[in-house]
Amino acid sequence: MLGILIIIGICVGFYKLGEANGRKGWIYALLSVVIWFGAQFIAGIFIGLLAPEMLNEQFTIIILGLASSAAGVGIFYLLLKQHFNKNPKDKNQREDILDN
Repeated sequence: MLGILIIIGICVGFYKLGEANGRKGWIYALLSVVIWFGAQFIAGIFIGLLAPEMLNEQFTIIILGLASSAAGVGIFYLLLKQHFNKNPKDKNQREDILDN
C-alpha cells in the first residue's frame, strides 16, 4: 500500500513538472512509473548476477529495490528539469506537429 502512494506522489510530481514547462504532463507521469519499475528490475538482475546469496534475504532485496527506484526516478527528474531549463517550449510552435 505504501508503494502505491509513493508511485502516485512521484506521478503527481512529474505531471506538475511537465505541465509547468508547457509539455503534456501525463506522458512524464507514465514514464516515471516505467522508470520506477525498470530500476527495480535492473537492480534485481544485478543482485541475481553479482550476489545471488542476497536473494534469500527478503528485507535486503526490498530496501535495495526501493533505493534503486528512488535513485533512478530522482536522476531522471533532475535530468528532465535540466533539459526543460535548457530547452524551453516556444509558445509560437504549432501544437499539431508531433515533434514539438
